[in-house]
Amino acid sequence: MKQWIRQHPVVVFLVGAFGFSWGLWTLMILSQHNMLPFKFPTNWIGSFGPLVGALLMLTLAGEKGSIRVLLRSMIAARIGWFWWGFCLFGMVLVSILTLGIFILMGNPLPDIHTPGLKHILLFLLYFLVILILGGPLGEEPGWRGVLQPILHKSMTPVIASVTIGLIWTAWHFPLLYLEGAAQKDASIVDFGLTVIPCAFLFTGVYLGTKGSLLAALVFHSSINTYSEIIFPAIAPSMKGNALLSNCSTVALWVAALIMVGAMRRRFFGMQQELQSVNPTPTHDARDSSGG
Repeated sequence: MKQWIRQHPVVVFLVGAFGFSWGLWTLMILSQHNMLPFKFPTNWIGSFGPLVGALLMLTLAGEKGSIRVLLRSMIAARIGWFWWGFCLFGMVLVSILTLGIFILMGNPLPDIHTPGLKHILLFLLYFLVILILGGPLGEEPGWRGVLQPILHKSMTPVIASVTIGLIWTAWHFPLLYLEGAAQKDASIVDFGLTVIPCAFLFTGVYLGTKGSLLAALVFHSSINTYSEIIFPAIAPSMKGNALLSNCSTVALWVAALIMVGAMRRRFFGMQQELQSVNPTPTHDARDSSGG
C-alpha cells in the first residue's frame, strides 16, 4: 500500500484535497438551497482541502520527517530581500499595470483614495486574517508544498505551472455556486484565465526562493488582500468594473510572461536541485530504510 502511494502521490493528494473541499462545499450549497434536512453553515474550512490532501498523502506514504520538512518550510524566512519585496508588493505593480492598460484604452483615471494610518493598520490585520482563514494557509501547503515539487520531478516548471493552474481552477469549481464565495457566479473560463498566470508567478517565487512555502503563503495573502480589500478601498468606484477585470487578467499574463522571460533557463529546465528541499515521498525510500 505504501509503495503504491509513493508511486502515485499526486492521485492520493488530489483525492484528499478535492474530497475534503468539494464535500464540504457541496453540503454548504445544498444547505443554501434547502435540500438538506439540516442546516450546514457556510464557513471557511473547505479551503483547507489541499493541506488535508498533503498531510494525508505524506502520512499514508509513511515518510519519516516529511511533514516536519513541510512545516519547517512555512517558517523559513531567509528568502532574500528581492523576493520579500515581490511577495509583498508584486500585486501593487500588477495593479498599476492594470490601471495603465485601462487608461490606454481611453478610459479616465478613477478617483484614488489615499488610506490613512488607521486604514493601513486595518490592512495589516486583514492580511493576517486572510493568511489564516482566507485561503493561503489551507491551500499553499498542498499546491506549492507538495504538488509543485512532485511535478518538478517529471516535467519542466512551465508545464508544471499550466498543470497546477488547471488543477487549481478545477478545485475552485463548487465556489462558483456558493453564496458568499468571492468566485460566486464567475465564469470558470474567465476564472481560469486569471489563475493560470498566477500559477506561473507562484512558480517563479518557488524557483527563486528554493521552494520556500513561507514565500508562497505571503504572496497568496498579498494577492487576496490587495484584490479583495486594498484596491476596492483605494479605488471604490472601480469595484465590479468588468472592463477593469479584463485589464487585470491581461496584466497578470504580462507579469507572468515577464517572470518566465526573466527566469527562462529555470522555467524551461528540469529542477533536480530543488529535490533537496522536497518534502514529498521518494520511490526508493523503502529500499534505503531497509523496511
